[in-house]
Amino acid sequence: MQLSVDRLSLTLAKAEEGESSLKTRVQTLNHTLSQTNYQAADLQQKLGGIESALQSSEADRRLLQEKLEQSR
Repeated sequence: MQLSVDRLSLTLAKAEEGESSLKTRVQTLNHTLSQTNYQAADLQQKLGGIESALQSSEADRRLLQEKLEQSR
């Protein structure tokens, strides 16, 4: 009987150790995911700025092209 209790205690201890390890891994993955999401949002914002700058640049180019054609 004591042998069975000892085995069950050992099995429980291993399970608790595994659970603790998995909890740590989940926390690490959640942190990594949060960082990735933050970086993605930051890049999306930067992309929006670049797209706006490109549109403005294209409008300026068209305006200058029209003025050049008119001056000929």
